[in-house]
Amino acid sequence: MSGTASERMAEALDWARRVHEPDFDDWEGHLDWLEADPANAALFDEVSLHLEAATAGLAAEPVAAAVPDAANDNPPVSTSRRWWLGSAMAAALVGVIGIASWPSGPDMPATPLTIATALGQTRSVRLADGTRVAMNGGTMLKVDRATRSLSFGEGEAYFDVVHDPARPFRLQIGAASVEDIGTAFNVRRHDNVIEVAVREGVVSFDPDGGTEPDDDAVILKAGQAIRIVDDRGAVRRVDRTTIGGWRTGQLSYGDVALAEVAGDLSRAIGQPVRLAPGDGRRRFSGTFKVDADAATSVQRLAAISGMRATRDAGGWRLSPDG
Repeated sequence: MSGTASERMAEALDWARRVHEPDFDDWEGHLDWLEADPANAALFDEVSLHLEAATAGLAAEPVAAAVPDAANDNPPVSTSRRWWLGSAMAAALVGVIGIASWPSGPDMPATPLTIATALGQTRSVRLADGTRVAMNGGTMLKVDRATRSLSFGEGEAYFDVVHDPARPFRLQIGAASVEDIGTAFNVRRHDNVIEVAVREGVVSFDPDGGTEPDDDAVILKAGQAIRIVDDRGAVRRVDRTTIGGWRTGQLSYGDVALAEVAGDLSRAIGQPVRLAPGDGRRRFSGTFKVDADAATSVQRLAAISGMRATRDAGGWRLSPDG
């Protein structure tokens, strides 16, 4: 670790303050800083805790509490209505993080809890109500600490929601929203595409988030998905067993643009997979496996899509084969 102790503390404090500002957008810079030294993440967590305690008028001494999850492979963390943003690892990583409470009251911090993953990284998050969220690479979520709701930035995540009729679980995806009626579902958002697929139970999908007087919410049942492209949507049947398949390295598609598939593969392996604009419009249907070896995964996609994969300084490029 470089720099003096005071310089490192000042740097961590600056990041802790900045990432919770409403207009913060330097996620790449923040992730680069976390990756630069393994100790940065621990220091970031420490100063975030103290900063929140100070702004909330609480004692700065943390309250130790083990993460209430039997599957947790990480050591217990200190938590006291804390901000949390885990370190971004260069290789794929699965961690289990418990968020100890949905705090409320006058001393609750006003800023949302932000959770993000880097490309090639996955993370599993358990909320206080038991809801589990599996986050794919390149994903950002914000948790509203006053209500049982989240906002979805970019990326992909699988939600296994604990149903509570008195406090519905709500997910905001841009202008659209999803409300749980007891379910497990997958959400993917990239550029102009939003896709919600239901594996279990039922969700209500509202394209305008309930802001318009007309009731245009769509009820999606298990085995159904809605796909929105440029604000135009369609509901279709899907194989329930493939929903959220990315969690086990399986990517499945039915008649989508090849550029979309390449984007998902980039998210999974943590390396850019590019096509020329014209090639990106090619249609793709099929299933392929993604594993720890990026080259093998890219070659699999190339083989079943009639493309050729080549490696360059910027990552991978797919071009027509022949």
